[in-house]
Amino acid sequence: MISVKEYVKSDSSMRKSLRGILENHCKLFALKYSKLSVRKILQHNHYMLVFGDSAIWGQGLLDRHKYSYIVEKDIRDNYTRGDVKRLVFAHSGAKIGIHDHKVKKPLPGEVNVGHPTILQQINAFTGLKKTVKLILVNGGINDVKVNTILNPLKSNDSLKKDIDKYCHIHLKMLLKKIIKEYPNSKIIVTGYFPVISSSSNLFHVNLIFSALDLLKILPLNYLAPYLFDRIIKRWKIFYKRSTKKMKQTVDEVHREINSSQRQVFFINPMFLPKNSVHASDPWLFGINRNGTPKDSIAVKRRHECESAKAKAGFNTVELKICKLASVGHPNKKGALEYAKAITPLAVSLAVGK
Repeated sequence: MISVKEYVKSDSSMRKSLRGILENHCKLFALKYSKLSVRKILQHNHYMLVFGDSAIWGQGLLDRHKYSYIVEKDIRDNYTRGDVKRLVFAHSGAKIGIHDHKVKKPLPGEVNVGHPTILQQINAFTGLKKTVKLILVNGGINDVKVNTILNPLKSNDSLKKDIDKYCHIHLKMLLKKIIKEYPNSKIIVTGYFPVISSSSNLFHVNLIFSALDLLKILPLNYLAPYLFDRIIKRWKIFYKRSTKKMKQTVDEVHREINSSQRQVFFINPMFLPKNSVHASDPWLFGINRNGTPKDSIAVKRRHECESAKAKAGFNTVELKICKLASVGHPNKKGALEYAKAITPLAVSLAVGK
């Protein structure tokens, strides 16, 4: 028979013992839960970043029609270790921007301005860089300048030198910077396309030149056939040479980083002459007979261009170009072709298949 005093004493000891056991269990549970939470957060917050210019931004397209969106969706459908979120820093008009140190606030993506440069874009991500699984990037055409490609009076040799400089030397500097900033990510570089080809309709190309005030660079007030032929040749030079140089750059970077596993890749859909602007099977936006663009967000972009006029420093011609900026960019069909070319590799790299 235990006395009341002994029972109280015993009961007190038991309670202390139980309290200690419960506290230890709580600590262990909290620690385990904390680790699970951290692991869960890391698993469910992987990113796909998109750097570059209007082509990779998806000029003139609703978000769901952009090829970066389609690629993201396909990755998410196959990714079983959490979620992948796309963050787009690309915008219309962006140039690679080597030696360009101007700092300007971002404007709406449809507004074609040079800043932030692509080099500046890669520093805009504020999350954990080790959570970046995949990067889509392009660049170079705005450094070469589209007006330069379109000018039939300029030297083809000079155009080739510009392509070599920006789509090779400067692109290589950009890629090495990305690899330094995101050493654990895989990088897919996407190429360009021939905007005007031998299959493009001369009448409609004249409409484009007229709407964009590009006829002022010519000795005539219309695009004569012999000048049209020179423009076709210049786009062919840009498309073939930029594709060759971008692929060469990717291969050189792979060799120079001396990694056992390939980190950077080049993808480009095969655009044929019939897929150019105003050709028989166009993968690019064209222009209407009344001089308005054919994309579905033209009205929204027009308002954004007008609102951004002062900040962008647009003159009258530049404002026109901004409003018509979708012309010559991949339409829904063209974006889908990009997605088809990129998706198998992107899913494989992100999912690890």
